[in-house]
Amino acid sequence: MIVRNMFDYFRCAGLVLCLVLMLGVGGGCATRRHAGTRFRTAILRGNLPGVQAALAGDPTLATRPLSFRPKRELWKVDRYSPLMLAVMARENDWAGSGAPVPEIVALLLRHGANPNCHSTTGWTPLSWSVYKNHLDAMRILVRCGAKIDPTIHFDREALLIACVRGDVAMIDLLIRAGADIHGVDQSPLSPGNTPLLVAHERVVEQVLIHGATCKDRSESGLTVLHRAASFTDPQLIKKLLTLAPDYTNSNCTDVAYLGTPLMVALRRQNGPAIRLLLKHGADVTVRDPVHGFSTLHMACHWPTGKGASFDAIGALVEAGVDVAAVDNQGRTPLHWAVGRRRPEEVKQLILANPSTVHLKDHAGDIPMIILERYLDGEYHRFVSKEELARIKGVLLADGIMGGGR
Repeated sequence: MIVRNMFDYFRCAGLVLCLVLMLGVGGGCATRRHAGTRFRTAILRGNLPGVQAALAGDPTLATRPLSFRPKRELWKVDRYSPLMLAVMARENDWAGSGAPVPEIVALLLRHGANPNCHSTTGWTPLSWSVYKNHLDAMRILVRCGAKIDPTIHFDREALLIACVRGDVAMIDLLIRAGADIHGVDQSPLSPGNTPLLVAHERVVEQVLIHGATCKDRSESGLTVLHRAASFTDPQLIKKLLTLAPDYTNSNCTDVAYLGTPLMVALRRQNGPAIRLLLKHGADVTVRDPVHGFSTLHMACHWPTGKGASFDAIGALVEAGVDVAAVDNQGRTPLHWAVGRRRPEEVKQLILANPSTVHLKDHAGDIPMIILERYLDGEYHRFVSKEELARIKGVLLADGIMGGGR
């Protein structure tokens, strides 16, 4: 009987002890879980005092991953480092306020957060700061040892993004963080592009100082001279032409830079670039592969404003371009100049080769027929009659006769 009572006593005591231990452990877990939740909420809301209070109670929170469910991905729960959350929570679609609090980033780093951590999707605090243009967070991260990881896609693209934006300070920070000035873009949209090939005009000199080479060429054939063809600084264009003379007539298949640098400059109506390229031996006989345009067709076909292409036409005529060349529609540059209603250009083209006024396109039209369509058709609502009269006067001057088909 005594033995049985003792057995029951110890069994009850054991059950009570287990219950106490379970309550203690469970309570501790719940306490830590609630502390983590408060810590995460403080980070997402940009609540610096709340983050300070949480770290004062448990400094290890800065290094432990936190669960988070983005608003737009309610079906997905991911785990992020507190530092990654602090950087990403600056966006309004995540945080309650969206206010940037770089002090939280600095506080987490002082408590041992890893500046080179990354999310499950491959973002690092540094690459995300570049993507969202958070320069203040970048400065803190680089100062605390953040480095560019060449094995991570978003890190590889960081310098390219900064060069496209033309952000001088961001480029310097990324170079300090180990970004490769010769890094090649592997994305399917722009394969083979390097920082120099995408750099904004105002940072080209800076990229060159950091060691970029003008010999870079993308898989589509894009070179620094194709980019220079849209620049406005004549001295920079001249410098790039001197550094990369072999690319003066190189061909590119990129949609935005189709053809040679001269063709790009003509599409952009960039007078300084056109003259410098011609001076450095640009080939004026090249053709647009899509429409069959000659360089003179381009000068007449893409005017950006009244008289914008006048200098380009003069420079090309001086370089010996064929004024009577025809495109895939059988049209000469004069056909296009008449259609674009540029009296000065019409006169210049006729003086360069008077016989072009009699040339017919594949539809059998001479330039005068195109003009008469503007005069007689509904286009007169959109076209200045004075300009049309001037063009007609030019075409009929000095014995040049218009006519039918």
